[in-house]
Amino acid sequence: MRIALLYFSGTYNTLYLTSILKNLLLKKNNSVDVFSLENKNNFANKKYDLIGIGYPIYAFNAPKIVEQNIKNLKLSNCNYFIYKNSGEPFKFNKASSYKIYKIMKKNNTFLGEYHFLMPYNILFKTKEQFISLEMQYNLKYLNYMVDNLLNKKPYNVNLFYRFITFIFKIYRLGSKINSHFYKIDKDKCNKCHLCQKNCPTQNITYNKEKRKMVFGNKCLMCMRCSFLCPQQAISIGLLERIKLNKYYDLNNIINLNYHYDFTKENQKFYKKFQKYFNYIDSLESSNS
Repeated sequence: MRIALLYFSGTYNTLYLTSILKNLLLKKNNSVDVFSLENKNNFANKKYDLIGIGYPIYAFNAPKIVEQNIKNLKLSNCNYFIYKNSGEPFKFNKASSYKIYKIMKKNNTFLGEYHFLMPYNILFKTKEQFISLEMQYNLKYLNYMVDNLLNKKPYNVNLFYRFITFIFKIYRLGSKINSHFYKIDKDKCNKCHLCQKNCPTQNITYNKEKRKMVFGNKCLMCMRCSFLCPQQAISIGLLERIKLNKYYDLNNIINLNYHYDFTKENQKFYKKFQKYFNYIDSLESSNS
C-alpha cells in the first residue's frame, strides 16, 4: 500500500511513535511518506491507500493546529486511522478525536483509533524502568495496529466524554494567556534562536531593539521551546513549577529492556496503567 502519516508532535513523543510506525509499515512492503502537520503545505496531496493522523492529547483534546490543518487539507475518498498519545489512561481521552472525525466523516472511511501511553512532561517524574516497560508495550500495540489497519471500526464516544472534552478546551485560551508569562533567563540564554526556529506556531520572535525573545498569543502550550532549550533558559509561566526538566531518551530507554514489576510501587499513578497493559496482552493473546 501507499501510506501517508500526518503527524504533529510537541516534544517529539508522537514523532517517536511515528518513526517506529513507519519502519513497521516498511517491513510489510508498504511505501510510506511522512508529513508534519505544522505546515499543511508539506503534504503532497497524492492518492494514498491509507492515511494515518497522529497527535499528542492536550487536556483531553487534539491540538488546535491538528484540527485546523486536517480541515485545510480537505482530504476525500481516503481510508484513515488515528494514533494518539497521552501521559495518562483517563477515559475522557477517548473523545479527543471527535472534531477530527467530524471533519473527516464526509467521503472518507474511518478504520480505527489507537491510544498510546507515553511518559509525562509535567506533574509526574517517571522512572526509566517503568518507561522501558511502557515502550515495550507500545511496540506490541504498534505491531497489532499495523496488522489490523484495514479492519473498519466504528467511532463511538458517549456524549458525556464529548462534553468533558469540550469543557477542557478552555486550556486553549489558557495557553495564550500563559504565554505572556513565559520568561527567558538572560544569564543562561546564548541567543541560539532554537526556540524561535522550533516553535510550531511561530509564536516566538526576536525583538532587535530590546535584544530579547518575545512570546505572542499563538502558544499551543506544547512546551517544546522549554524542553529543547540547550541552556534550560526558558520558564513556562504558570506551569514552570510542575514542568519536568528531564528530557527522556526514549530510544536508549527502550533498549534497556527492563522487567519491572511496577505493581509493587506505592504510587497509584503507576497502578493506573495496569488496564492498558492488560488490554495489550489480551490483543496479543487473541492474535496468537
